[in-house]
Amino acid sequence: GMSGTNAYVVLSPAPRDEPQVPVGDTPAASGFPVSAATPAALAELARRYAEQLAALPAAEYPAFASTAGGGRARLKHAVWVQATGASAAAAALTELASGSAHPAVRTLPPDEPLPDRPGRAVLSLPTYPWQRGSHIASR
Repeated sequence: GMSGTNAYVVLSPAPRDEPQVPVGDTPAASGFPVSAATPAALAELARRYAEQLAALPAAEYPAFASTAGGGRARLKHAVWVQATGASAAAAALTELASGSAHPAVRTLPPDEPLPDRPGRAVLSLPTYPWQRGSHIASR
């Protein structure tokens, strides 16, 4: 418009859709990654995930694991939660959130690839705990 607003349009082919698997037909999940920019954010995200898993019907756990691991950027602090069910995952995440070790939680080195996901189902997850901080160099 006249006020100096610019608009840009990027034309490209539409992304290919992955076939969606109904929640009840999702293959079994063996685990999922959790990552965050800081240790405090990782603990907070683990707490939120644990709360959601505690109320999650067992049939929806594979969709949770698939959603937690798919389409999310891997951040600096990452762990793999090895769990085949919601209650085991919730217990592991509760320990992670409290700062304790759990045998089902393994810290992921930055260069280690994530395991392949068995299927694709989508479930709404808690939001990421954004942490505000100053990035201005002190003088």
